[in-house]
This record gives sequence, C-alpha cells and structure tokens, in this order.
Amino acid sequence: MQDASVEALKRKRLKSLEQLTRLEGWTSGSLVETERKSNGQSYPFRYLSRSVGGKNKITYIPSGECKAWEKMLRNGKKAKALFDDITELSIAILKGEKKEES
Repeated sequence: MQDASVEALKRKRLKSLEQLTRLEGWTSGSLVETERKSNGQSYPFRYLSRSVGGKNKITYIPSGECKAWEKMLRNGKKAKALFDDITELSIAILKGEKKEES
C-alpha cells in the first residue's frame, strides 16, 4: 500500500499537469522592441528572439499582435514553472515509492 504522502504528491502533480493543459498557448523567448530605419525615417520594429539549437532565431511581430505575443510569453514562464514543479514532484514520488519497496 502506498504511503499517504506519495498519494498527496501524485494529486499535487496531477493538479500541476491540469494547470499546464489549461494554458492557452505559450512560447519562450524575449519580445524585442527596436527601430528600423528606411529612407531616413525610423519605424518601430518588434520581434520574438529565442534560442534554438544554440542559435538565435527571430520572428517578426506585427505591431497589432504584440499583446497576444506578450500573453504567450507570460504563459511560457508559467509553463516553465509548472514543468519545474512537475519534475520535482515526480522525483519525490519515485523516491517515496522506492523507499516503500525497501
């Protein structure tokens, strides 16, 4: 029979997994706002910068879509925190189950 603390950890992990699935889309990286010059005039320029395989990749972000991308980046930070929690909980569960077998 499993220890009550292991069961509590499993419930907590399941709750974190459910929170992760409820995020409405997420990404990692940084939203960069700068200016681009053309014909002597400056224009605002925004892009998503992220590291992929050790290289920086950029994705142009139209100005009307900035709020949506900002939300996705916030959700990305939440997702990373949830992944970290799930990892720690999974390790604790495995250790607890292993301890019970001994």
